[in-house]
Amino acid sequence: MGNSSQKSLNNEIFNMKFTSKQLQKRYEKYEKQSAKRKKDVKKAVEAKNLDIAREYAQMAIRDHKTAIGFLSLSSKIDAVASKLESAERQRTLTPLMAQTVRGMKSAMDSMNVDKLTNTMTQFETMFEDLDVKTGYMDSTLNGVASASSPVDEVDELMNQVAAEHGLEIAQNLDAAGMVGTMTAGDTVAEPSKQTEDASMQRLRALRAELG
Repeated sequence: MGNSSQKSLNNEIFNMKFTSKQLQKRYEKYEKQSAKRKKDVKKAVEAKNLDIAREYAQMAIRDHKTAIGFLSLSSKIDAVASKLESAERQRTLTPLMAQTVRGMKSAMDSMNVDKLTNTMTQFETMFEDLDVKTGYMDSTLNGVASASSPVDEVDELMNQVAAEHGLEIAQNLDAAGMVGTMTAGDTVAEPSKQTEDASMQRLRALRAELG
């Protein structure tokens, strides 16, 4: 591999590590949002507004799953960057690997999660021993965050928050009805403004009914 090609590869590996750090920051952002939603769940349970508590619990779960998706992708990129560095040092880097790395530039520049995920999948086939294939993480990347939060998962979070703060949920949670559905992409994606607006509209409507 020529000096120019090697320098280009090293630059792309550096960019991969930088992208990984950006994804970690998004993970932290959504985990903070999830923690804030849990505080809102506590306030709603204290006020015995279980419908509102459900809405906040649903958003807390969605934010947490979005965060885990970003953390998973960050871990995959770190693992691939490490494998590429090792392959380059040992002179076992194949032309296909180098080509795939160069093809990541547009995805990294735009932080296109779908393209980054697809590229990581390509690398997983090249590095059969890549130690980033954890079932839970992969299921998150494949669309767990896009599904509506199961009723029992929302109920569990509400009960957990109540128990942590010595609160009691005065009525059967099943009586509060099903949670609303959430929409997102087929792969990990940040919740859209439309989704956030719809959630907030439901909350305002519930407050109006209870007010």
